[in-house]
Amino acid sequence: MGYINIIYKENGSVARIVLNRPGKHNALSNDLVDEMHRALDEAESNDAIKVVVFSGAGPSFCSGHDLSEVAFQYGWKEPKPGEKPKRPSQRVRLGFDRKNLCERLRRIFLFPKITIAQVHGNCVGEGFYTVSLCDLAIAAKNAKLARLEQRLGFGGMGPDFPILVMTIGLKRTMEILLTGRPLSGEEAEAIGFVNKAVPEEDLEQEVEKLAENLSLFSADGIAIAKAERHLNFEAMGMTAGFAHDYVTHTLATNFKLEPGEYNFLKERRDKGVTAAIHKRDGLFEKKPQE
Repeated sequence: MGYINIIYKENGSVARIVLNRPGKHNALSNDLVDEMHRALDEAESNDAIKVVVFSGAGPSFCSGHDLSEVAFQYGWKEPKPGEKPKRPSQRVRLGFDRKNLCERLRRIFLFPKITIAQVHGNCVGEGFYTVSLCDLAIAAKNAKLARLEQRLGFGGMGPDFPILVMTIGLKRTMEILLTGRPLSGEEAEAIGFVNKAVPEEDLEQEVEKLAENLSLFSADGIAIAKAERHLNFEAMGMTAGFAHDYVTHTLATNFKLEPGEYNFLKERRDKGVTAAIHKRDGLFEKKPQE
């Protein structure tokens, strides 16, 4: 299969899915996500593959969803100044969100091969989701992991909410979601969000060593253990967030903004994506005396 936005490669029992939009810090466009799942199809169908590693080309693992596509993926049209925007139907929103926030993310969490996230640079939003959903994660000590997408107005929600609570506890989860404060790789290790933090220059070698060790398990053993964990996750309620979130995400992308509340779409229209992001983060990062 040909890929443009990712690099897919296999080496023995280990497959690598490398996000490959380095100029955009591997922001997840809809095309990239489509290709990533085609690569998962390829890895799943190859009986020799036992481990799948997610990593990123360039300076970052993943900077989250490509905010230039926000709302447009629903078929929303950019209104001109003074025009009232035409809102996409709820059925269109629900259909898109079900596919991308429920079915696709749930697939990563329950993928039948062992999954590892290799994290460096920025790991934001949907990049952070990937770390939540993988079986294991190793990060560079200087990586920055954050849920900045919450600052668009979501206020503490996400498809991995039950998984985060089980992984790092409720109060830590709420702090990460409500503040958007970045965690370093070392902090992420300290709270148990990643398994290990290493110097960035050692990151790939550490992941390769881990993947090679894990590939010593029998293919049947991996498949049976993944199936058992699937049943346990269901019983523990850890997969409930996927179905809940696609519905609440549809609601949250259709909320009413009160006067004075930050409007990303308006700022993006008037000033562009980068300026809109900087303004958003500036509002949340004001010091108390300001």
